[in-house]
Amino acid sequence: MTVRTLPDYEQTEQKCRFAMEREPHLMKGTWMMPETSGWLRQATGVMMTQAHAPASR
Repeated sequence: MTVRTLPDYEQTEQKCRFAMEREPHLMKGTWMMPETSGWLRQATGVMMTQAHAPASR
């Protein structure tokens, strides 16, 4: 089992965002509605902020 590093995740997330922006038809007929996409983008931002924050003890 491999563990993904944060840079790998960031690169994948950027590629997905680019694809959805460039090819909006990818969202048609899927669960990815604009509201879902917005929520997912916001959740990803929160996770990225937490990933870069120092760990609290």
